[in-house]
Parts: sequence; C-alpha cells; structure tokens
Amino acid sequence: MFMLSWSIGISSNYSDDQPYSWTFPPFHPKSEIYKDSKVCITKDNPFPQSNLVCPVETKLQPDGTLPDIESTYEAIQFLQRTRLSGIPFFLAVGFHKPHIPLKYPKHFKKFHPLDKVLLPNQRRKPPGLPIVAWNPWTDLREREDVKELNISFPFGVIKDKQARLIIQSYYAAVSYVDDLIGLILKEIIHLQLDKTTVIGLIGDHGWSLGEHGEWSKYSNFDIATRVPLILKIPGLSDRNLKINDYNTVDVPVELVDLFPTLVDATGLQSIRQCGSKSKTTKLCTEGKSLLPLIMNALNNGTKKEERYFALSQYPRPGEYPTLKPNSDKPKLKEIKIMGCSIRTERFRYTEWCGFQNFSINWRDTKACELYDHYLDPMENLNLSEDKIYFEIRKELSNMLRLQWNTY
Repeated sequence: MFMLSWSIGISSNYSDDQPYSWTFPPFHPKSEIYKDSKVCITKDNPFPQSNLVCPVETKLQPDGTLPDIESTYEAIQFLQRTRLSGIPFFLAVGFHKPHIPLKYPKHFKKFHPLDKVLLPNQRRKPPGLPIVAWNPWTDLREREDVKELNISFPFGVIKDKQARLIIQSYYAAVSYVDDLIGLILKEIIHLQLDKTTVIGLIGDHGWSLGEHGEWSKYSNFDIATRVPLILKIPGLSDRNLKINDYNTVDVPVELVDLFPTLVDATGLQSIRQCGSKSKTTKLCTEGKSLLPLIMNALNNGTKKEERYFALSQYPRPGEYPTLKPNSDKPKLKEIKIMGCSIRTERFRYTEWCGFQNFSINWRDTKACELYDHYLDPMENLNLSEDKIYFEIRKELSNMLRLQWNTY
C-alpha cells in the first residue's frame, strides 16, 4: 500500500500514522513547503502576497512546480512500477486543491469566465439560523487580499465583485485537479489496469461559496459536509451500460462506508461492524458495505432499501462567533459546544449541545436546526420551531441520539 499525502496535521498527531496504515513511506511533495508563501501577484498590487485568490504561472513558482503536479507524477510512476511487478496494490492520492489558498495554473481560469459565475440566492445569514451555528470563515480573513476588504466580523458580507472572483478561482482550482485526475486515469488505461482496478473518487469535505453568507467548511450545512463519492468497480460499473451512461445512488451514505465497500469489492473477507463492543474487537468498522446498495441500483432498485443516513458534527468554543478562541477552529480544551447533525434522504436535523470531557450533554441543548430538502434544498429555512414538524423533529432527535450513543 502506498499513499501520496496532502497534509500532516493535528488530526494525525503530526505524523503519517506509520507503520499502521501504509506499506511504504508516504510521498510528500517538496513544493508543499511553499503552500502559504507570498507568491500571489495581482494587477492592483505588484508585490507578492499571501492571498486567497492566487492564479499563478507554474514555471515561475518555487521549484518550478506545484504540489499536486508533483503528486500526480509520483502516482503515475508508482503505477508504472506496480504494473511491471504484477503485485496487487492500494494507492491513495490526496490533492491539495481546492483547499485554500486557491493557487492553481492561471490558464484554468479561462474555463470559468467571470461573467458566467453565478452567485447563490441567499448571501446573508438566514434569519432562523442559530448564532452558534454561524461560521465566520476566519481562515479566509487571514489572507491578505481578504484583509484588504475590511469586512466586519462576524457577520459582514463579501461584496458581489469579490465573491465572483473567489468562486471563479474555486472552480478553476477544481478544474486543475480534475485535469490531474484525468492524467492518472489515462495512465491506468494505458497500463491496462482499468479492467482489474477498483477506482474511487472522494472529497474530504464540502465548501461554502457564499451560501448563507458563509465561506469555507466549518459548519454542519449540506454545502460543507456533502462530498463526491464515485466508484468504478470492474464487472459492475460497466455491466449492461451504454457508453456515457452511469448509475447513481441517491441516498445519504458516509465516507466510513468506503473501507468495508472496498474490502467487499475486492473479494476480501468482510469487516464486521463495531457496535457497542468496538473497544474489544480487534478489527471492525463503523461503516457498512455499499455493495448491496450498488447492486440494487444496477437492478433498477427492485429490492426494498434499508434506511440510510449520514452523521456529521462540528465543535464551537461558545455560543457566539469569536476570533480568540477561534470559533471555526477551536482547540480541544476550548470546545464547550458540539453540533451533532443527521442527514436523511429528506431532512437535515442538528442539535447544538453542551460538550465536556469528550461527552455530549443532550440535556443542555443550546439550539436546533431542521431543514426539509423537499421544500428547501439549500437549507435556508430553519423549521425546528414549526409545530407542523414537531413529530418529525422528535423522531430525528431520537435517531440522532441513538446513533451517537451506539459507539
């Protein structure tokens, strides 16, 4: 097993989790040390800055490259070596972009003309949104080009002109990575590995682009928690499908489901679910294999589906947004409130509760959110106090607490 890592941070104890996760040492691009360097130049400021929006000329960057380009070519070389050896492999490739800063080869902007960039309809804090749920996008405020806008904290709004520039660069960064993914897939086909290789494409989180007046990822909204999950499984993905056809599963699943799904898809022994005995089980998973769901979709949904849902959570140091402590990125000892959220096919329900010593105090509920995706797919209307939804809220609250207390 081999990994191309995109970051080392506190969540991994500033390590690569060696030797538990990977057979070979993970690859880290040399140019990633320049991630936040002052290399961004704009027509209004010829002096290099550390900006949010940062289209660049690749050959003029330190080392003449960018981290994701380095990772791509390392992945291609790994595939070439593996093809020659004939040994089964697991390869994980992590890309930086579109994480901030939005630094990418500038020619990708042409695919997203500024006059074609659309802004979200709701660009201010919805009136029913609890203040504890608000994400003041502190990471953007640290960038020099955003600082120059002098936006009031915590509820100030980025003006439309600057918002379009940010959205354009986010899309361009996505196109940049999409192009690199295409190079890897092209090599897989060239090496004739496509018929025997399970391929998965996932993201680690979503990102707000002005929806609700928010930016970045620090919330329980769908826009911040929903991610792509695309699987190509030899013998299944191409079964009875015409060229350019594809099958989708439109129910909520979780990224923890990916591990048991890949295990089953490769014919290995299935992994048991953890349940309440996870501390005494040698190997288990909190996810469940999606293979039955995929098979059902391929059979046009002839089998009755079990109920699927997805859980997410986000911490806060207090009920009101603050810079110190950072309400978007509180340290563990600063966390006083936890936002616990459940997403079903129709609803998203969130409870913000007291949190202490790794424990959620369900009796200390600060605020609730309930969104009906049949009526409000962008989650602008909080229905948690609507009497019509009283029974639905009660049922979702019970589901949420039951799932959190299972593990």
